[in-house]
Amino acid sequence: MFNSVPAEIQNIMHRISIYITVLLLASVSPALSQTSEDPILQSLEAAAQHYREGGFTAALIDLTHASRMIHQKKGESLERLLPQPLNGWAVQQNRTPAAGSTDFEGTTTIEQRYIKNESSIMIRFSMDSPMMQSMLMMFSNPVFASSAGTLELIKGQKAIIDFQETSGNINLVIGSNILITIEGKNITRTDLLAAASMIDMDALTRLP
Repeated sequence: MFNSVPAEIQNIMHRISIYITVLLLASVSPALSQTSEDPILQSLEAAAQHYREGGFTAALIDLTHASRMIHQKKGESLERLLPQPLNGWAVQQNRTPAAGSTDFEGTTTIEQRYIKNESSIMIRFSMDSPMMQSMLMMFSNPVFASSAGTLELIKGQKAIIDFQETSGNINLVIGSNILITIEGKNITRTDLLAAASMIDMDALTRLP
């Protein structure tokens, strides 16, 4: 419904932000790199040093490495907030861990699947997704929201619910950068809403 920012523009904006970061880091005292034990700070300080020496490619590599570690930390923070299963449900044990997974657009995603006999519920947290702008516009316009489902409140948060017979999904936006998606198959609407209610919305709003 809404067009995202073209990939080429995103790439340009991303590179500009990288160069600005390097310029800011270049003004930091070199003494910091001798005392910092944080691997992210070490990578950022190495990027600043390479920049000062004219090693732009090496600086970008160090910044990319730091960015990946930051996304990993964000993923770990999200994973800790995945809810416990509902009574009678269990976490699917053979899933592939998604903590800190980041796509080329910079979205950090974590998800977990819960099962009960033939029923399943998947909860996904996405942080810094390019879809957020479109979702925020949808939530702010009841006409657009109604085209995707019913607009309701869950624990004080606006949610768009689309449920048909034995399957459906819920989308919630937390703050301006976290998208929650709950998808259920072979379930009741009550189960889907109960799974959403298990999520600690307040803790998600406090994430940096």
